[in-house]
Amino acid sequence: MCIRDSSKRLDYILAEWHIKKFCFNCRVYRKASVPYETNHRLLTMSCSFPSKRKQKQIFSQLSKPPKPLKNISSLYNDDDVCKNFSKQLDVLLADNPPDDVNLLENILTESIIQASESEIPKILPSNKNAPWVNDEFLSLTKARRSCKDPGELKELSKAIKKMRNKLKNDYFSSLANEINTAAEARKVEEEFRLCKTYTMHKNTDANLISSEKLTEFFKDHLKEKPVELQPEVLNPELFPHIIPPDNISPNSDLPTEKEVEDARKRFKNGKCQGTDKVYGEELKYNFSGRFIIYMMLLINTIWTSFTLPSSWLISSITCLFKNKGSRSEAKNYRGLSIMATCSKIIISVSYTHLTLPTNREV
Repeated sequence: MCIRDSSKRLDYILAEWHIKKFCFNCRVYRKASVPYETNHRLLTMSCSFPSKRKQKQIFSQLSKPPKPLKNISSLYNDDDVCKNFSKQLDVLLADNPPDDVNLLENILTESIIQASESEIPKILPSNKNAPWVNDEFLSLTKARRSCKDPGELKELSKAIKKMRNKLKNDYFSSLANEINTAAEARKVEEEFRLCKTYTMHKNTDANLISSEKLTEFFKDHLKEKPVELQPEVLNPELFPHIIPPDNISPNSDLPTEKEVEDARKRFKNGKCQGTDKVYGEELKYNFSGRFIIYMMLLINTIWTSFTLPSSWLISSITCLFKNKGSRSEAKNYRGLSIMATCSKIIISVSYTHLTLPTNREV
């Protein structure tokens, strides 16, 4: 290996951090290039590629500390958190709400986010241990990380390996006994369910396909396509059994406060936040009076003006693997559309207005 500038020599070569980690016995020979009348210098070094353990130590990047997450479950598990969140929401929402739909929705959403950031406690995501791990095993691994003595380190490694095998065998033996008990009782469905749940080989969660391929696939999948009209639509008189009765008319009245409250109660816990960064629990478990005023004004304005907020017209598509086929093929993924959480209230109210008359007639 040669370098042109003799003043930099070894410093130039060793400037690369990774090279310094796996090269040794580096020498620069000045006189070796004298017969050739050049300012180059001959440099020799011995390099060895690191082992797998050293690769993890050398090439691993420092992971960023995990961001704290909002403990949304505290809204329905802790009454004080729910009360403080509702009070803060009353403080943030002004007395005179605007008439513009976009501005009204923006103020409502930002107030909910600010109130949740200030009043809902945060928790750090914890790394889940294996189900067979106990406190004694964790104490041994912790002692091995802090051990400096080679002899003691070897003994700790042996003890950890022995305990790991014993704990794993005991844990999976208990799972196998449950499957055998279900098989002896001839509970076939329970047996297959336990076999699927207790399998040691879990499907990987790694993303084996690029986002560009998924984007291209779903753009083609969701584009507007020509659809042939069915005969029931072209000639409905030929299918009298699907024609609704003449005395059914959808409810076009303005939504009431009770209907909005019922729509809020139908939110399910544990769902992801919408495109507006609002969780369903933040709408379901708050008793703010001004929140109800803003929400009723927003829904009634949309109902009468037929105008939706622009943020409600945008949805995010998350791709979920279908658990069949290859993970590297886009066709084996299912698109899940995520919309604004606040928009689900008016969707639920509209669905009730459309289906309730029909259900009563049936």
